[in-house]
Amino acid sequence: RRLGIRRLRTQTSMDREELTCDIADASPAVDIQPMRSSHVEDVVQIHIDSFPHDFLPSLGADFLRTLYRGLMKAPSTVSLVALDKAKVIGFVVGALDTRQLFLQLLRRQSTALAWQVLRRMPKDPSILWRTFEAITYPRKEKGNLPKAELVVLAIANGARCQGLGKALVVRLNAE
Repeated sequence: RRLGIRRLRTQTSMDREELTCDIADASPAVDIQPMRSSHVEDVVQIHIDSFPHDFLPSLGADFLRTLYRGLMKAPSTVSLVALDKAKVIGFVVGALDTRQLFLQLLRRQSTALAWQVLRRMPKDPSILWRTFEAITYPRKEKGNLPKAELVVLAIANGARCQGLGKALVVRLNAE
């Protein structure tokens, strides 16, 4: 199945000038494989580094660990990592059915995820409302939400501009 890209995030820790790169001839020599538990720590760090001002990293590394462990196990997702000498340098998560993904996460991980959100509330009470909005967005979109969706794509700082993101998306679409 080809995944629909609902929105494109350009938020990054790098300046716009640093984002300019020519990847026309790039062909990354990396191993792309399914995400495993042993990859989660690197995936969490890459997510935090790639989206430092985003909502999910504001919930903390423990929340992201719980989330990615749940995403790996959800039958409606494809979670891949790019490895360079056994080190995770990028990852992508795609939902085959976005609504099903949210239901699966809520059924299997709701207690653990809720605990992480509640731990952050004293510092930022708005987290509860933002979490509610994030959880209910598939319902709000009604018929406008594609069945399949690219959920997140992130590349480690030192591995950007080498065609790795494109390679991950091509492999994701092939799964």
